[in-house]
Amino acid sequence: AWSPDGKSLAYTRKENDELALVVSDAAGKNPRTIFRTPVLDARIQWVDANRIAFATPPSGLAEGYVFVYSRASGIFQKVLGPVFGLQTLWSPAATRVLLSSTPRGGGRLTLTIYDPAGRGTQRLDAASFADKCAWGSEEEIWCAAPRNLAAAPLLPDQYLTGEFHTSDRIVKTDIKNSAAEEIFGEGDFDMENLLLTKDKKYLFFVNRADGTLWSFKLRL
Repeated sequence: AWSPDGKSLAYTRKENDELALVVSDAAGKNPRTIFRTPVLDARIQWVDANRIAFATPPSGLAEGYVFVYSRASGIFQKVLGPVFGLQTLWSPAATRVLLSSTPRGGGRLTLTIYDPAGRGTQRLDAASFADKCAWGSEEEIWCAAPRNLAAAPLLPDQYLTGEFHTSDRIVKTDIKNSAAEEIFGEGDFDMENLLLTKDKKYLFFVNRADGTLWSFKLRL
């Protein structure tokens, strides 16, 4: 995971019975282990200059958790969980977390905005995986929203294993006004790795069905 300023790189590696968090410079040089945890299968995201989040693998059959490690204080604490099907995506300024979840058994998929400061949650109209979304700003989220979720009873497991492919439309949500707008609904794409350019002229995504890279021009 890259640091927000792009000057450092964090990665994990297994050391004995622990997961070690290593930080190096952008070239991968001068690595140093700064933290160890027994949560062996966690995936990391560099949240802000100080904090790095650890998320357990998502499953509709197992409860997931998110922990945050503070480099300044050395404190490792739980911020989310237990939640079935948990996937998360932190906003650019780390003031909010987009999370997708399911009931026990991996049924209906929902998207929710969570405020780590404890100011409540907000459920979004679009149903999707957090991994299929991208933040446009602190108040705006773009998601590839599947049309055919009902065809897969066990989510996100069947999607993650490749047993199930989605057919997506692109939906933009204004968080402040709770307004959702369909931006693109043509074709048959299973979109992932969404990337919105800073000027919001283009949205890039990978079609998971065949591994091709696409760009969608949003405005002239």
